[in-house]
Amino acid sequence: MSRKIFIYKKNLKNYSKTTNLLYLLFINKILKKGKKLLAKRLFFTLLDYIQLKTNQNPRIILEKAIRNISPLFLIKKKKINNVIFHFPTFLTKLESIKISIVWLLHFAKNRSEKTFNLRLFYEIIDASKGIGSCIKKKQEIYKLAESVKYNIEI
Repeated sequence: MSRKIFIYKKNLKNYSKTTNLLYLLFINKILKKGKKLLAKRLFFTLLDYIQLKTNQNPRIILEKAIRNISPLFLIKKKKINNVIFHFPTFLTKLESIKISIVWLLHFAKNRSEKTFNLRLFYEIIDASKGIGSCIKKKQEIYKLAESVKYNIEI
């Protein structure tokens, strides 16, 4: 008999007031092999670079980019009678923010700039303006949801 596993949610409200929840989520997604200090350094130099180049508050630009990218739903596959159907599943606000951060990092890695900070900077700027590959990904998901609309029973 298998034992029940309890999964505890992290309480992210206990951190200092200088860090934002969005900042913490972003740092944890940048994190590789447990090197949190390196991830923090990358992220805060990115914020300084955004401040320097745009002369605006980097928090506002980052929030605008995340808001433009974050999807309302994702397409999930479900197998019914050996036929695979696609269903849109609605996301919570936190889930959509996490997915948009993952998309930002993924598409920033595929850019052609020299350093990762520059790639991420230009991807965030493009997302805040409403252009870029992250926005295309969101539009592709919405088009796919339109095409499988007949699967939804209201």
